This record gives sequence, C-alpha cells and structure tokens, in this order.
Amino acid sequence: MRLAVYTLGCRVNAYESACIADAARAAGFDVVGWDCAPDIGVVNSCALTKLAEAKTRQVIRNMARKNPRVKIAVTGCYAQTSERLNLENVEWLIPNTSKGALIDIIKAGLAGGVERAPDSAGDKAGLEGKISVSDSSLPDGNVAPCEGADICGAAGGKRHLECGGQSAGENKGAFSGAQSFDDSARGSLCSFGTSPLSDRMNLKIQDGCDNWCSYCIIPRARGRPRSRGFLEILSDANNLVARGVRELVLTGINISKFSTPDGGLIELIDALSQVKYLKRLRLGSIEPPNIPLEAILERAADESHPLMPHLHISAQSLSDVVLERMRRHYKARDFLEMAEFCMGRCPNISIGADFICGHPGETDEEFEITKKRLEESRLAYAHIFTFSPRPMTSAYGMKDVPDARKRKSRADELRLVAAALKRKFAESLVGSRRGLLLENMVNGAYFAHTDNYVAAMVPFGAPGKKNALVDARIDGVDSSGYLVCSDAREIN
Repeated sequence: MRLAVYTLGCRVNAYESACIADAARAAGFDVVGWDCAPDIGVVNSCALTKLAEAKTRQVIRNMARKNPRVKIAVTGCYAQTSERLNLENVEWLIPNTSKGALIDIIKAGLAGGVERAPDSAGDKAGLEGKISVSDSSLPDGNVAPCEGADICGAAGGKRHLECGGQSAGENKGAFSGAQSFDDSARGSLCSFGTSPLSDRMNLKIQDGCDNWCSYCIIPRARGRPRSRGFLEILSDANNLVARGVRELVLTGINISKFSTPDGGLIELIDALSQVKYLKRLRLGSIEPPNIPLEAILERAADESHPLMPHLHISAQSLSDVVLERMRRHYKARDFLEMAEFCMGRCPNISIGADFICGHPGETDEEFEITKKRLEESRLAYAHIFTFSPRPMTSAYGMKDVPDARKRKSRADELRLVAAALKRKFAESLVGSRRGLLLENMVNGAYFAHTDNYVAAMVPFGAPGKKNALVDARIDGVDSSGYLVCSDAREIN
C-alpha cells in the first residue's frame, strides 16, 4: 500500500514527518511522493497563522480531487487545536499527542478496528510508534514552507480515534492552557534506520513552550516545554552521521528552554561536537533574553569547532511598546545590543530574526520605529510575517487591529528592508574564502550554504558531489542574491 506525507510549517514538523515516513516503511508501506497517487495521505499541518490552516485545507482538497479514493490522515498543530474538519477523504484527525502512534492508528483503521490513542504508559502496549529521524526519507516536493470530522475521527460512519476516552464534543475545555503532553505515549522519536542520507538534517532536542506570547497558539498545540535526554539525542546524532549526514540543525519549539539533568544547551553542543564525522552543527531559532551567548559565541568563533557562526533570534518587533503588547520579555535595545555583541565577538557571524507586522495596537509611529531600527541594524536577513488573528490567543480579543491592507503594506515595506540587508551582508563576504556544504546540482553548479548560512552557487566538477564540504572563494553576488563562487577545493 502506498503512503505519502505532506508537511506544512516548522522544522519540528519536518523532523516528525520524516519520522512518520520511516515508521511507515518499517510497517510495510511503500512511501511515495505526494503526487504519486498514494492510497494513504498524511498531512502534517500547521496552525501558526490563518494562512497555514488555509494551506492545510487546500492540500487536502487538491489531493481528494486528484485522487478520489485516497484516505487522508491529518495530524500536527491544526489537528491538535481544531475540533472539527469537514473535508472530503479525511479519515483520521490525529492530534500531536498521538502523532507517535499515527502509523499504528492507520493500520488498525485499515483493518477495520477502532484505534485508541495512548494517553498513558499503560495505554502504550501494542501502539509503539517506531519513529525514525530522516529528512531524506521523504520524497522531494512534500514539504511546504510554512467542518464534520471529529478531532479524532470523521463523520459519516468513518473510523473514530478516541482521545483518552473523550470525543471532541466532550473535550471542549482541553485547550484552556498549555497541556502537559506525555511524550512517552507518542512513540519513540529515535533514529533506527540504515538507509543512506545526504541532506542537512534536523535533530529535535525539545518540544513545547510556555511563554504565552499574545499572538501565539503554539503552547496550546505543543504543550509545556520538555527536553529530550542526552542519550536519546546523542544516539540519534551518531546514527544519522553513520548514515552520511554531515550537518545537523538542533531544533525544537523553543530550544532556549532546553534543560536536562545532564546539562543544558552548551553541554549538549559540547557532547555533539565529539560525534565522529559530524562536520557542522547549527542552532535553530533561539529566544531572547535567556541565552548562554558568550559560550555559544566562543564555540562559533572557533574554526575547528562544528558549531557554525550563524544565529536566528526571534525578535518580532523593535518597538518597546509593541513588544510589551506581544508579551515579549525583553526590550528592543536588548535584542539590538545582543546582535552587536555577537558580531563583535564572532567575525562574519550572520544574525537573522523574525518580525511580525500589524499586531493589535501597532500605530504608524511604532511601525516606523521598527522599520528604522531594522534599516540601521547589521542583520544578515529577516523573515517578515503579517499578524494573523488566532482564536484562543490573547491578541485575538485586542482592539485597534490594523486593517488587512495596512498589515500587508507594512510587511511589504519590511521585506524590502530585509532584502537590502541580505544583499549587503552577502556583498560583505566578497573576496573572502568560506566553507560550503554542497547540496543539489542546478544547471551545472551546486546550490550550497556557507558556514554562516548564505546561499551560494558553486561550480565543482561533475554530479555526485552532493554532501561534500568545500572551501571556495567568494567572487560576487548574482541578481538572485546568491554568492558566486570559484576555486572550490574539497575539504576532507
């Protein structure tokens, strides 16, 4: 039986989709591309914005229209926060709390049974979700950058998955706060595969968040912060590297909250730096202000250390008034000084950030403050988002929301600023030599990223060098913003 997985949203979702695909293979499914007429389609959804939810519904409708016989399982954050999903062909609506058992749930459903999501160690018997870590396990084209079915099943006599003995109608208070998700009941999120890998891989170290920012639904969708143990993480890292991975990205919902009895983020970085043949290590998005910055920079500035000189810091605004409304726990000056401190301690480090335009109450003057400070910054890039009102968030009931046209206009303005910053940083590298990890070949050259995560095109011989590390001279920046490289030399 053919099964395909489609991913929307964050790195954690991408990690978990790869796990689902590997679990499906282990269970005897033939994992295929999304456009290859699968019998089962798994949509790993996002609920961060209205657009993300709309994309989820669009993906489902398109699949049902092209492949009327397909049975679709919807999982992820939209499945966790939505009580009903009235779309054709949706057979299972499986929340994050049961994602680890997804393949077992589908198998039981296909066999005509009623599968129960494990909600405790005692419920786990027979529902062991063997989940592997492998971005490469998904066929290309299955990842998107970021009403009658019950939350755990579907209408019309379709199979119904029970959640802790409650149907959706009995569970309306489930999202009154961040839940204490029981990860042990979701299957083992461990790498157990042996298939060769040649892509940069996400390595999940943490899940959940309790910051309760005004605009964010994720604490309801992912639960409170919890960290994976060192042994689990190191086991995954060793397995992935043994299969060919050269670069790992430490990811989670809020990795700044990573904490275990064996140590925190720095201790984990040090432990991973000892993994033989691991050449590159990156941090996913980090949250100010509680970051062990000096220790991170010491390692990132050391050319012999696998930690790369690249940080992505979640800023959201550079207006103190807006940050306060957002319930962020820092001032604009804290973020800007942090960025400057990083650049002073680690030459050529790239610092990126996220920004939201049009949060409730944001005035023209407050927006202009953010725009001016961003223009004056030395950020290497910025990701710009338009505020999206989310039910079950405190911002949803706030007054003075800029209208949709103004929100879009502000986002467009900031994207122009971000594009200029990105090009300026890329041009600052011209004349230097940087390390690059070769990715896919495009028109006779390899797409690649530098150590400080700037996209580049590298002419380097014939096909077959994907996943090789090279050192190359930066000669310029093309019209698309990619670095133009020459004199590439392979690094052993």
